[in-house]
Amino acid sequence: MRGTKIMALHLGEIIKTVVFVIVGVAIVLLLINLFAPRNTERARDRNETENEVSVAYIPGAYHVSLQLSTGTIDIEVVVSEDRILSIGFIDLPEYQQVFYPLFKPTMEILQTSILDTQSLSVVVPEDRLITGQVLLSAIDKALAQAVAD
Repeated sequence: MRGTKIMALHLGEIIKTVVFVIVGVAIVLLLINLFAPRNTERARDRNETENEVSVAYIPGAYHVSLQLSTGTIDIEVVVSEDRILSIGFIDLPEYQQVFYPLFKPTMEILQTSILDTQSLSVVVPEDRLITGQVLLSAIDKALAQAVAD
C-alpha cells in the first residue's frame, strides 16, 4: 500500500509540473507576441508606395467650415498642381481656442505630418484622437474640392 501512495504522489507532482510548464510556455508566447516589434519596415514600404501615387490638384486655396456647438471654424488648404502647400485655420477666434484647446496644437501636428508625407494617412496622437479625426475629415473635404477630375 505504501508504494501506491508514493506512486500517486509522484504522478500528482508530474501532472502539476506539466500544467505549470504549459502555462509558462503560454505566458512566454503571449509576452513575445505583445512586446515583439511589429513588421514596421513592410508597413513603411507600403505607405511609401501609397505616397508615391501622385494626385493632380487644381491649384488654389480651398476652404471648409467646421460646424461646432459654439460656432464655426474655417479651415484652409492650399495646393499646387501636385502638392499640398499649407493647411491651417482661418482666423481661429480666441473663444474657440478656449472651448476647444486641442484644435490648434493638433492642427500643427497634422499640418507637419501631412506636408511631410503629402498624404492624409498620418498617425494622430491617441490623446487627441477625436480632435484629429474631426480635423482630418475637414481637410479631406477641402482636398476633395481640389482634386482634378
